[in-house]
Amino acid sequence: MEWKYHGLFADSADPTAPEVSFVVDVLDMWSFIERGYEKLSKADKARVDAEVPNGVGPFQGFDGNNEAEYMSIARFLVEHLDRFTQFKGRGFNSHMPSAGRYKQMLEKFEPIRAGLGAPRELNAGELIAICKR
Repeated sequence: MEWKYHGLFADSADPTAPEVSFVVDVLDMWSFIERGYEKLSKADKARVDAEVPNGVGPFQGFDGNNEAEYMSIARFLVEHLDRFTQFKGRGFNSHMPSAGRYKQMLEKFEPIRAGLGAPRELNAGELIAICKR
């Protein structure tokens, strides 16, 4: 809530819950993945599609049965706090466990993250490295 309504809450000494930090990292990563893929040339998209068997996206959310806390956090961030608004209107229920996969992807994404931002997006090789199982 403090992210959306700064100034309404006294400074909190409590760090952000690890679950919230994880979901924010996942949503940030998927923002870059989707945007990077969208900006690829046709040839690069074909290369990524050929090397990543299940495709690159879009972000599907978390498993509603086993990862409901993560799913709820993602939905709340997007739908109520207006964070990561590109994901508005999505179901956030992947109907299969996803957190473990996202953790693996984050391990590959985080070293790349520092160099990203306008105008630099993920390239085909980076998308393959992050998304390939």
